[in-house]
Amino acid sequence: MTRDPVACLGDMLDYARDVQTFVAGMDFESFAKDRKTQYAVLRALEVIGEAAKRVPLETQERFPSTPWRQIIGMRNVIAHDYLGIRL
Repeated sequence: MTRDPVACLGDMLDYARDVQTFVAGMDFESFAKDRKTQYAVLRALEVIGEAAKRVPLETQERFPSTPWRQIIGMRNVIAHDYLGIRL
């Protein structure tokens, strides 16, 4: 199913804002002890990566400073190598 690139970019921004909200006021030590927040952040990063994967190449090329491959790659690590994720 093809999604509108603007919708995908909007999803990426929405989930990035969610991550900011999830970790607001937390230091690393607090985050490292809060598994619920870790799971929420991981899921949001996975969705951001999935949305990035659906942005057409022509649109990605209009935003060359965005690290598309790394964003998509992180999604793949989270989805397929979850046991290898370490804080």
